[in-house]
Amino acid sequence: MAGGAAVSAAWETAPCKQRVAKNNAATPQREGVRIARFMAMYQQQAEKYGYTASPQQLGWATPVYVSDSDEAARREARPHIEAFYNKFLKMPVEMLLPPGYLSLTSMASI
Repeated sequence: MAGGAAVSAAWETAPCKQRVAKNNAATPQREGVRIARFMAMYQQQAEKYGYTASPQQLGWATPVYVSDSDEAARREARPHIEAFYNKFLKMPVEMLLPPGYLSLTSMASI
């Protein structure tokens, strides 16, 4: 399996992310649908304010690591990706979603 998309898909299902995926009930397919939904929501909201958001103005960040082979990339990046997802992204709920930050409707869609 070579190529950026294939490597990215492999990481999304990698054992180091299984805990994150299980907690968020995420799969690569669900994430793609979720990202598309957020992008569409942004564009719809912009249109309500009389603004057309072009695709060039929308983005989504995902970690990528490239090496000589997929196996080398996984081996080299694994400890860093695991630390990123399992240690550095941990945040108390009150810091991530402080009271009053989201409306009830917004909170229900998360």
